[in-house]
Amino acid sequence: MSDFVYKPGKEVLKNSNIARFAAFVNRSPADIYQYSIEDIGRFWDQVQKFLGLRWLSPFKQVLDESGGMAWTKWFTGGRINIEDNCIERHVDQGHGDKIALIFEGEDGVQVRTTFSELQRMVHRATALLRSRGLQKGDRVGIYGPINAQIAAAMFAIARAGMVFVPLFSGFGEEALYARLSDAGVKAVFTVDGFWHKGEAVPTLYTLLEVAKRLPDLKHIVVIPRLGWPVPEDGVVMLWPDSDINGDASLCETESEDPFMLIYTSGTTGNPKGAVHVHGGFLVKIAQEVAMQADVGPDDRLMWITDIGWIMGPWELIGGLFAGATVVSMEGSISFPQKNRLWQVVSQDRVSVLGIAPTAIRMLRVLGTTQFRDVDLSSLRVLASTGEPWDDEAWLWFFKEVGRGRLPIINLSGGTEVGACFLSPNPTTPLKPKSLGGPALGMAVDVFDKAGNSITGQIGELVCKRPWPGMTRGLFKAEERFIETYFSRFPGIWRHGDLVMRDNDGSWYIFGRSDDVIKVAGRRVGPSEVENVVADVDGVVESAAIGAPDPIKGEAVIVFVVKQEGTDPKELKNRILFAVQKGFGKPFTPREVYFISDLPRTRNAKVLRRVIRQAYMDETGNLPSSLVNPDVVREIQKKVRDAAKPAN
Repeated sequence: MSDFVYKPGKEVLKNSNIARFAAFVNRSPADIYQYSIEDIGRFWDQVQKFLGLRWLSPFKQVLDESGGMAWTKWFTGGRINIEDNCIERHVDQGHGDKIALIFEGEDGVQVRTTFSELQRMVHRATALLRSRGLQKGDRVGIYGPINAQIAAAMFAIARAGMVFVPLFSGFGEEALYARLSDAGVKAVFTVDGFWHKGEAVPTLYTLLEVAKRLPDLKHIVVIPRLGWPVPEDGVVMLWPDSDINGDASLCETESEDPFMLIYTSGTTGNPKGAVHVHGGFLVKIAQEVAMQADVGPDDRLMWITDIGWIMGPWELIGGLFAGATVVSMEGSISFPQKNRLWQVVSQDRVSVLGIAPTAIRMLRVLGTTQFRDVDLSSLRVLASTGEPWDDEAWLWFFKEVGRGRLPIINLSGGTEVGACFLSPNPTTPLKPKSLGGPALGMAVDVFDKAGNSITGQIGELVCKRPWPGMTRGLFKAEERFIETYFSRFPGIWRHGDLVMRDNDGSWYIFGRSDDVIKVAGRRVGPSEVENVVADVDGVVESAAIGAPDPIKGEAVIVFVVKQEGTDPKELKNRILFAVQKGFGKPFTPREVYFISDLPRTRNAKVLRRVIRQAYMDETGNLPSSLVNPDVVREIQKKVRDAAKPAN
């Protein structure tokens, strides 16, 4: 494997947050991981003390494993609220005038919001929710790019004891409907629209179309961004810009009370709703942002993300808990100027920057001219998550952006994990593409198919002990939760990622071991795509797979059995439009192939992995259960013919 290219300096080894925590528990940074898994109850108790969490009433027990790993409870008997810790605590400590959030609009608008201003927004939104009859436990969605009001809405939901449902701002109608209907959402905060690559994205109108199919959705709160007309009609109302009559008091939520219901794609057609709670989620996120990314009150944290992905709540909760300033960018990182990202980093003095490998691959092709007239000296920590790196992109990020001396904190976890399984910290020596090793408190391992721990080979990522940020089951699907994560290796969490650790202890990720498709780090289930394609006139059956893409990491490829007499060009266009409308532009299929049948077993199960193997032209034995091997050769021929240059 590669040599170590990053090694921590004396300053990092002495003054980083992880070094200070190690001193707090009388350990060294070198052996802090072993300490963190020797006694997980002791470790997480020390973490919350070190970070200074504010409890409304003290907990009685750090963890309760009486129900088994899958149903572990944390900080039982304690009362705590995420909003109180991330906003009220700082105002009470005299930091209300500090900038909490900087919003950078694609059109050049910049908005700076202090902790006190954010607090007032939160209180207004809390009072608004309660004035509309919503109660503790009701689900409330948020649909739009991160700005001050979107952040305030999330914290207002937490303050009121309601359950926050994040929705990716790029989602189309079908993806929105699947999540809103499953969650039984009663209210949604949204923006009237936003800018992306110079185009106005009509967020509100997309939501209004979906709302026609959602009888439980009674309240839509619109945050003005583009100034478009808002049809106020009793259901739709404008964001409150002044105080309103209503109860804005803090709900003294218990540690295990739900805070968030966030969806991640599965392979069965229905997204999985991961449930996260006030106590455990806050402790894990606050620990990770502080100790893995080394964020403190003097930092400015910017992660290129969205409220609908786990990293949106991650940066808002973790960053604001730490007292840092969170910087948010609307729209594209390379529009209207190719170097827009670096301009924002420079002018806002961003110190911790998180970005997906896909985005770095896009920026790399622009060369080094994009760094002219910008000052990146404020950067001290780089970070990434969502997908595997390639050597060239990682080294470019390290050398050109990090000047060959900044760590790349490469996180890997998931929506249902609530944070990361694998992650270095600034004291970790790093090889290119490496995730360092296990994150603090995470007893992870690599298993072969028989459940044996392995080194130097690709295997399944597993976790053998519980952690505070893990999902409290799947919403309305307890059996699915156990089947998905605990059936392969009973009593042990199998995550579905393929990983390897080398003999030096460096870990690497190689993608998914299931059929989930990851486009630019965003997961979609193949059945979700297939369900949308099935509604297109002329489609008999379809199968979706993910295939390597030089920019996005993976792209969606669709194989379709069409009705006789259907024009393939017209049908392809309808399929592309349907998927884009249902999921957003990033998920638009790169290719659509028409074939006579889908590879399947005797009981008619479609073998997506066989399709992917054929598409990639990989050699290997076909499963004995395959009843129509001729289709595999047909797929291979179709793909080869499509790759031939036109005469």
